Amino acid sequence: MDYIDRVRVIDRVRRIISRLKEETGVNYRMGIGSVMPLSDMRTSYREALRSLCENNETVSHADDLPVSCTYEQDYPIDLEKQLFDSVKNGNIRDAGLYADQFFTWMEKTQAANYENNVRLKTIEFVLWAEHIAYQSGGLGLYRFTDRGDYLNIISDYTIAELHTWFVAKIRDAAEKIADKAKSSASNLTHRAKEYIDSHYSRDLSLDDVSRELNISPYYFSKIFKEEEGVTFIEYLTGIRLSHAKKLLTENNLPVKEICAAVGYQDPNYFSRLFRRSEGVSPTEYRESR
Repeated sequence: MDYIDRVRVIDRVRRIISRLKEETGVNYRMGIGSVMPLSDMRTSYREALRSLCENNETVSHADDLPVSCTYEQDYPIDLEKQLFDSVKNGNIRDAGLYADQFFTWMEKTQAANYENNVRLKTIEFVLWAEHIAYQSGGLGLYRFTDRGDYLNIISDYTIAELHTWFVAKIRDAAEKIADKAKSSASNLTHRAKEYIDSHYSRDLSLDDVSRELNISPYYFSKIFKEEEGVTFIEYLTGIRLSHAKKLLTENNLPVKEICAAVGYQDPNYFSRLFRRSEGVSPTEYRESR
């Protein structure tokens, strides 16, 4: 699905959700998987479910981001889910907390009779947490030999030492994901700002910039606000008015031409924005300099 089709689908789903809420009074969220052959619809469904679970957006598309089994009665499946959700979300504190709680459960209920199983579960969870981190790009280059000492660790460490190692490795995986997510968001925002700074004089929209970045406008809007503390429109307006002030003080161009030069077609609208920002009209600003 290309960018235009993806945005069109997201728009359609948002309208569906809005209609559903009007009709039922209930809030809905929807996840969307990628387009696949009918024989692979299960994979698309899982993508849709994963995209829904990994963020809290009203509509989430698998292309915008990076089945259960039955467990024995006493197995802490909810705690396991919280642990790996924390890793996926880069929540370092919670990942460490849930890792500690899970290992404590193993110590209290399993270690006495099933110590080998505790050791196996330890390496299973550590390897899976690192797999998640590798998938996110958080651990960088994968080297086949990077974990050559893990077998010795789970064999030779005491249970207490293994507990400490386990929590540290789970926290480390979450930290790598958090760092990667922040770096990715910062990179996207940096690219967006460069594009805005170079094209502010055009009739520039949120869709234009998100198309340039190849992400949906809803996701772009979210990460831009989180990174910059202002919306796309607020940032664009600030850039345009900054250039307008420079033109007003450095030459005698008519206000109408300055308005067009910084990306506005309506001089009246430009003047209202300018007054709202500076407290004076463009002409008064020029005369005061």
